[in-house]
Amino acid sequence: MYRRPLLASLGVLVAGVPGCLGDADDSADPETDTDANDEPSVPAPAEYEQCPRLLIDVETLPEPAREEVQAALADGTYETSDEPYLPHVLDPAESYLQADETTYRADLATDGETTRIELVEAVPSKGRHDFEVRNESGESLTVDLAITWVEGEEQVVEDTIELGPDERRTVAEYDRKLGQYRAAVESDSFAKTLTWREEEHVEPFETLVVDDSDAYPEPRPVAELVQCTSLWEG
Repeated sequence: MYRRPLLASLGVLVAGVPGCLGDADDSADPETDTDANDEPSVPAPAEYEQCPRLLIDVETLPEPAREEVQAALADGTYETSDEPYLPHVLDPAESYLQADETTYRADLATDGETTRIELVEAVPSKGRHDFEVRNESGESLTVDLAITWVEGEEQVVEDTIELGPDERRTVAEYDRKLGQYRAAVESDSFAKTLTWREEEHVEPFETLVVDDSDAYPEPRPVAELVQCTSLWEG
């Protein structure tokens, strides 16, 4: 976190003889005086704190980092011989940048004294997580399961699972891209279609509960997201 420097103005009371106004002191050096209207100096890159958010809107970035990103979007790449701001305000390996309706990963590469920033379109993902099925029927069950990431019409799980009474089993691990998912669940006694969304503020759907007549997701915790600007401007 950085602290913005505060500009203070000093009022000077000038005394004079009775009935006359005192003369102002003309001895001040104009090159060392501070204008009360001057803009605060720009913090160094290392003075910023990385925001841990998965999705970060380009328009909310601190101005120096925003200018780097906007230049990379306009020209394809942005190069600098100075220390770049972007990797100090976010982790390029963890966060995605949003500009209009498009999301990007920031790719940084250093060649000698020059750092290059390139933005690559990418689907936001919360990484790979296990998916398990838990049998609460008290009897053995055979469950056919197919899970599809709807936005890309990509089938991420297709399996037939044999479960004993009260057994739980990890059946797959897949990349949790954000967006809508659909699961077709079928056993000897029921068939059901579930839909849900993987979102930044909700923990991934990791456990499907089945019994002799139904299938439903285990409740997922909801997180309170930090406001990046509170880290950068606080």
